[in-house]
Amino acid sequence: MSKKRFVVRLKEYERQRLQRIVRSGTDNARKITRCRILLAADETKGFKRVKEIAESLNVCLATIFYIRRRYCQEGLEGAINEKARSGQPLKV
Repeated sequence: MSKKRFVVRLKEYERQRLQRIVRSGTDNARKITRCRILLAADETKGFKRVKEIAESLNVCLATIFYIRRRYCQEGLEGAINEKARSGQPLKV
């Protein structure tokens, strides 16, 4: 059994912010899903196994790993917001 490298421990204000985003439902679906992943993976409030999170949110295991890693390395904003994607610039 491997040891988890990226452990999510949300602070109270982070948890409240994530819950507010999920409840409002006005953000895009990808951001809401990332918030739900972090809330489910929180070690301080009833931690769930990665497989349980994947099945309940209908995402793959890699997605959960990437979101947890981004939270540990970049913080809350880095984990829930999308980065700019490479590609052709927008045509106006």
